[in-house]
Amino acid sequence: MGKRQFFKTFLVLAAIFFTAFTPTSLGAQSVERWFAKPTISESYGNLKLELLAAANELEQLSLSDDLLISRLEEGAGKNVSAPVLLAAINADMDYIRMIVQNLAARNLFPSKRKDALKTVQNSLLLLRTGIGQIELETALDLASSIEGIKGKQSSILSRAFTALGVTASAQAVYGLSEKSRLELVGYLITSEMAERKFDSVMNQIAENIKQGESAEAAVASLEHRGNEEGEPRKSTSGREKSKGSENSAVKGNSGPGTGGGSGDGPSNSGQVAGSGPGAEAGPGQGPASNQGDSSSDGTSPGVKPTTSKKRL
Repeated sequence: MGKRQFFKTFLVLAAIFFTAFTPTSLGAQSVERWFAKPTISESYGNLKLELLAAANELEQLSLSDDLLISRLEEGAGKNVSAPVLLAAINADMDYIRMIVQNLAARNLFPSKRKDALKTVQNSLLLLRTGIGQIELETALDLASSIEGIKGKQSSILSRAFTALGVTASAQAVYGLSEKSRLELVGYLITSEMAERKFDSVMNQIAENIKQGESAEAAVASLEHRGNEEGEPRKSTSGREKSKGSENSAVKGNSGPGTGGGSGDGPSNSGQVAGSGPGAEAGPGQGPASNQGDSSSDGTSPGVKPTTSKKRL
């Protein structure tokens, strides 16, 4: 599959996943049903108390243990050991706690349970596919500052997640650095482009690379070309529109980065994680630095990463 076809496929699958998640359970019902299967009870029965505790924590966060089921079924389908499966669940729980903390700190945690589940699930998918905590935080902050959508929770989340989804696609294809991912997120969110056209920048990046630019330079060229052509930018409150001030804003918001599904975290043998769209992050890929992210300055809650000898 060519790179262009790959990122188009990735975007389509991500869009389907983002809209298809529909919570069906309350409390620990999904986990209870999972353990009701004889083969599951026999192989993973010793994890039941810990998994039920995780399910109850999700309930307290106004979420659902549906968030755990895809991971559990994936691990069981691959016949991973109980310790490896538990480590993967712990990594996901670290992600979820971090996501909830960041949304709540910005008054972006939806009040409706269904919307909250979808928002957390979208965030979890992005983190598993290579987006770091710093990119998530930056996207939320930038989208929150856009005049015209300030205070409109659904619009803020939609613009932030759409930009992060395109950035995850670029990351999957080109292996972008954290700096380039932040540049791309900032460019998309502050541009005048409608969200449905965000993925058009992938064609421009591909064209720039065809002309001999590196992936990093190709992303930087988007901003430069926009400035040269006088491309209008979204107006943000209290924020200069020059690239230099954007970088300053990003630095001022730095927190502990979050590892994603593109090699972050300890690299170990026996990895059973998939790659590409919806790739599941393994244990050791909980919230942690992608590429030497700066330590927390106290403005954003950090989560201690979970590590393991094998990754799911």
